[in-house]
Amino acid sequence: MQYARTFEMVDEGNRTEYFLIYATHSLDGLKAIKSAMWNVDPSGSFQFSDATVSSQLTLFSPEPNYAQLKAMILTKFAGADVSVESLEEFVIVETPFREAHYKRQILSPMEKNSELTVVRSSRQKVLTYPAGTVIRFAAD
Repeated sequence: MQYARTFEMVDEGNRTEYFLIYATHSLDGLKAIKSAMWNVDPSGSFQFSDATVSSQLTLFSPEPNYAQLKAMILTKFAGADVSVESLEEFVIVETPFREAHYKRQILSPMEKNSELTVVRSSRQKVLTYPAGTVIRFAAD
């Protein structure tokens, strides 16, 4: 299989019981499974625990670690020109994050802070990144 992801199942004692493994040749299939995994565990650790009572209220909603995703993107692309399509494929295939996690949460703030430049785009609205957009990330 070209793409694979795991999801850890934990018992009441917080011990790993088993891992669910999803494997596919389809990028769309990978997107679908990552969407399902993020719905079950929005923290991005991809774990379900019987010790967690789903009816219990929490004070804070877990959120993806956007700083981690930004660091991964910059490690790969600092100083480079990259198409939005290549960036999205990197996010989907080489990180635990989803395609919905990088434009608004990473690219927009980076553009506002002059950490990236849009080299080419057909966008009608600033801080959007339609297909065909090419971005230049600032060098380290």
